[in-house]
Amino acid sequence: MSRPSSFASSPALDCELAALADGEYAARLGLRAARVAEGNVAVELPFAPSVMNRGGRMHGGALASVLLAAARVAGAASERAASDRTVRLLSANVAFLAAPRHGR
Repeated sequence: MSRPSSFASSPALDCELAALADGEYAARLGLRAARVAEGNVAVELPFAPSVMNRGGRMHGGALASVLLAAARVAGAASERAASDRTVRLLSANVAFLAAPRHGR
């Protein structure tokens, strides 16, 4: 993961990044924070057989997990260094237009 040296961390961000790095669910999916900046995050999910559905496409639940992880890390990254608030995603609405077939 790349984080600019001038970017300040916070307890909330550290918690969210630890959940991605050490969490069992994130590890099972292969989720990883690829880039973190203030309010700007890239979370990667490798295309692998373990996240595919019966039709050979990436499972919608796996894609929703990427959305949730990215939203939580981006929310935590927008907090100031002194904040120790917990980040929660209250609502998400996703429209799947096409399923990825390969890549990250």
